[in-house]
This record gives sequence, structure tokens and C-alpha cells, in this order.
Amino acid sequence: WSKFPSVPPLHSLPSPPTSLLKASFNQVLKTFRTLTLHSPTLSSYLLCLSLTEAASNSFTSIAVTYTTNVLNMTAEESGTLFLIVLASAAPGSYITHKYITSKIGLVKSFRLCLAAWSLVTVVAPLFLSGRSGKSVSYVFGFIWGVLFGWYYPTSATLYVSLMPEGVNGEIMGVFVFTGQAFTWMPVMVFGGLNERGWGMGWGL
Repeated sequence: WSKFPSVPPLHSLPSPPTSLLKASFNQVLKTFRTLTLHSPTLSSYLLCLSLTEAASNSFTSIAVTYTTNVLNMTAEESGTLFLIVLASAAPGSYITHKYITSKIGLVKSFRLCLAAWSLVTVVAPLFLSGRSGKSVSYVFGFIWGVLFGWYYPTSATLYVSLMPEGVNGEIMGVFVFTGQAFTWMPVMVFGGLNERGWGMGWGL
């Protein structure tokens, strides 16, 4: 801690004095109003982020259910699949940043990432079924890992680039909250479609 530089406070204490909890909520409310009125781009991005983060965060639980019930994978096979996903995320992040994001910019790279993610996830159920589905799943696991490595750094960097000055702490708190707000939705939709007999491929 002694190595950290001295950083001046971003805000002064409210006058008249009030509790820290009340002052914190008032400041966050003020920031939300400012974002809505003066930063429509960031507000739209937060809405987009709430949906994309919900999809990416619920991917693991949905994928485990799908591989177990549709592909009849064992625990070892599922573990190998997710190990491939994790292992391919790091090189995927490096490659996509070097050859895509650095050349076309953050916004276009983020849009292209979402388009690629959507396309791969829509096409996946066509191949991930039957006896050949297990072997093909490892290929899709590699692709999904690359997309994970592309998505997370790009979305976070784009968010930081859109943040207004002086509210970094609370805005990053909003970032974390937005990413968790609708995590329940994809799992509920997946389960609802499956219960109605639509099949897990439609849910995926």
C-alpha cells in the first residue's frame, strides 16, 4: 500500500453533511441522470451490454446441460470441451486484437464479434447432434473460446473509452451491475422452450 501514489478525492463532502450511504446513492442517481441526458451512446451501450453479458455469462450452464442431454457427454468429455474453450480464449484475444480491433476500431470490432457469436451459436445446433456431434463439439469449443477472448476485452475497453471523466468508480460499478442484471433470462428461456417440447437446439 505504501507504493501507491496519493490520489486526490474526486468529490467533496456534501453540504450540509449527510450519511455516506445517502450521499453515495444520490451521486449514483445524479450520474444516471447525466448519462441519460448527455451520454445517449453510453446509455445505449449499457442496454446492449446487459443482454450480451447475460448470454455470455449463462453460456456455461446452458452448454453443460446441452452436452450432457443431447450429446451424451461424460463428465470427462465435458471437462475437456471447456478446457479447450478456456485455452483458446487467450490466443483468441491476442489474435483478434492484433488483426481486427487494432485495424477497424473498437466499435466495429465489437459489432463484428457479436455478429460472429450469434452466427456460430445459431449454426451450432445443426452440427452438434447425433454420433458425430461429440467430435464436432471440440471444434465449436475452440471457436467459442476465441470469441470469448475477443468479446470480453473488447467490451470492457469500449466501455472505458465511453466513460465520462470523474465518475470512474461508480461507472465501473454500473458496468458490473449491468452485466449481472439479466443473467437469469437466457436460462429461463432455455428451460421454458425445453419444457414446451421445442428441443434444446432451439433453446441454444
